[in-house]
Amino acid sequence: MLTRSGWAAGALSIVLIAAGRILGVFDLFVIGAVVGAVLLAATIWVAMARIRLSVDRTVRPARVHAGDASRVELAVTNVARRRTPVLQLTDPVTGTPGATAEVGPVKVGQTSRLAYQLPTERRGVLSIGPLRLEISDPLGLASVKMVAAPRAEVTVYPRIHPVTAVATTLGNDAQNRSAAHHGIGRVGDDFYALRDYVVGDDLRRVHWPTTARRGEIMVRQDELPWQGKLTLLLDLRRSVHTPGSFELAVSAAASLLVASSTRHDLVRLRTTDGGDSGFGAGHAHLDAIMEYLATTSPSGHGSLRSVLSSLRSSGGGAFVGVTANGAPDELGELLRTGRSFASVYVIDVRPSAWDPAAPPDFEPERPGVVTVHGGADFATAWERAVRTGGRMQRATT
Repeated sequence: MLTRSGWAAGALSIVLIAAGRILGVFDLFVIGAVVGAVLLAATIWVAMARIRLSVDRTVRPARVHAGDASRVELAVTNVARRRTPVLQLTDPVTGTPGATAEVGPVKVGQTSRLAYQLPTERRGVLSIGPLRLEISDPLGLASVKMVAAPRAEVTVYPRIHPVTAVATTLGNDAQNRSAAHHGIGRVGDDFYALRDYVVGDDLRRVHWPTTARRGEIMVRQDELPWQGKLTLLLDLRRSVHTPGSFELAVSAAASLLVASSTRHDLVRLRTTDGGDSGFGAGHAHLDAIMEYLATTSPSGHGSLRSVLSSLRSSGGGAFVGVTANGAPDELGELLRTGRSFASVYVIDVRPSAWDPAAPPDFEPERPGVVTVHGGADFATAWERAVRTGGRMQRATT
């Protein structure tokens, strides 16, 4: 395949040959023929440049939070019987011109390694590749392109702020079906009760003194682990968000979910468009929530009131609502919903938090409302609320 320079050389060759014939200038004819011969030789050189490469592309890590480092590592191994010519590698990356690099001649059996950093400042899914390999002649007149590695994806989770987790609270536990904490540890090894033996029970749990006394096999019933619970409602309504407020709200929600999940609490994400992760714990559950938050966007449908109505019947644990530009009546409704929970906080992202030109916010402090504004980012406002309020208390609004 001819490059742009190759097409220009071909056109020049034709013009010179034609001019030499028409004007009878033999020198022009010869120069045109030489240019054409060079172009033909370049094309043949590229066509004969048979190469065999093993290209390995690794993304480390493939899932990352916004602002954290992620890089692509390339290993080009020559498995042919002769060294390679100069190689041009191009790896497209979403939102950027892509990564381009030149690899010098690689000897037989040797590997050339290179790497580049990925832009991870914004959450979302980065599409990488397909990696294209280009070989051209020394004059750059002809080239051949091929795909060296398939398309890959990197998921950029929301930015995480290191914040204090929501204070441990009592409430119904979706896993152990216990209505409250029984005053035991979180490890689940404490003695709870005795019950009749059931086929399949571990014989090591037989309580022999009671078995001997009653004449029936009795086994120890140990209490299952007790876990704190967090229900987090993220307001996705397009009517209350700007691009800046939405990113801050998603980041705040992700930070609290990560903090509670790290403490092995049960976490649940609800959204105003009807999304519901259900209660769960562990890396798999948290990763599923982060995958969702990485790609979510403001929604034109959904109702805050209907979601809050459904939450009032599923209380227990802690409740955190995250919204922006909250109207007083909506903030009050969020706080009232929290009465069915052991504790509640509402995070309200104000315009000055993302727009330096916005006037300062002088909203009066409301119990249970954490206001994020130009003078206090989310982490600062949250830590101050936790520090001044101690354990999160049930809202009184």
